[in-house]
Amino acid sequence: MVEFLLFLLGCSGFTITFMLGSIFQKVRDFIESRSSFFGEMIYCPLCLGFWVGALGSFIYSYNTFLSGFSISLISWIIINTFVVDEED
Repeated sequence: MVEFLLFLLGCSGFTITFMLGSIFQKVRDFIESRSSFFGEMIYCPLCLGFWVGALGSFIYSYNTFLSGFSISLISWIIINTFVVDEED
């Protein structure tokens, strides 16, 4: 159980870092320039979180759907709770 919780936190952290971190800005720009569909997906915590969780579940042999859904939900909650909108 502890391993799964660490997996959830790690994948959620990666999702948020990939979405908002300046270290991945060049990668996000490259993806946006190639495809508008995937360019929109990398800025959505639900979309990106699901795919990060699904890919990570193959490494740790967890349930793919459960992991993807859990990580997308946790990422969405963290972003909407702790990340302040610039409009406010």
